[in-house]
Amino acid sequence: MVSRFSDATYEAIIANAPDGILLVDQRGIIVLVNQQLCELFGYERAELVGQSIELLVPSNRRGTHVAQRNAFQQQPHLRPMGIGQHLAGLRKDGTEFPVEISLSATGEGEAQLAIGVVRDVTEYREIEEERRDLITTVQRQLERDRIARDLHDDIIQSVYAVGLSLQIARNDESILREDIVRRTVIDLNSVISDIRAYMRELTSDQVDGHPAGMLAARIEELVAGTGT
Repeated sequence: MVSRFSDATYEAIIANAPDGILLVDQRGIIVLVNQQLCELFGYERAELVGQSIELLVPSNRRGTHVAQRNAFQQQPHLRPMGIGQHLAGLRKDGTEFPVEISLSATGEGEAQLAIGVVRDVTEYREIEEERRDLITTVQRQLERDRIARDLHDDIIQSVYAVGLSLQIARNDESILREDIVRRTVIDLNSVISDIRAYMRELTSDQVDGHPAGMLAARIEELVAGTGT
């Protein structure tokens, strides 16, 4: 079956593709791999050709993979890379890594082969995770900023209200000095309690381990696509 790919053009396309490529027969046996796929999984070509495709699948996912492979063979169709899939590959050294796989088929009947194009998306997943973390961090910081504004506005209003009460009490001779002091102490204690509550929700210029300036710079890098 490999001989059908002896044409130099097709061999060059497969050999020079940036992603790993493999062909699998209806038994799930690998019949062809390119060098990129060998490097991706840490095998020599001779170690893969003739082996079951499940060799490259984590053990806890092999049962599911067999069922999916059989379903694809029954109704082969083009599946673009990265569409609703969270897949993992298993390297020769036993380590797992996230992959995206596009599938297509060639041939008919017993000669049908599944064509898989495999891409390591470790870096992409790490960047996406960092983006999500930064979004969460920014949302938290925005909430802290809102609390700070509330602190500023509410406390000023509360202090102003205490001062206004003192002004009124000073001009009202019917109110005893002891009552003025007692009421003022109660009002100020309430203000102090509010301040403490707000302060517990606020942090310094560190946001989840990111200094504010570094956080802004990191966000700009990721938005620009330069972050790694």
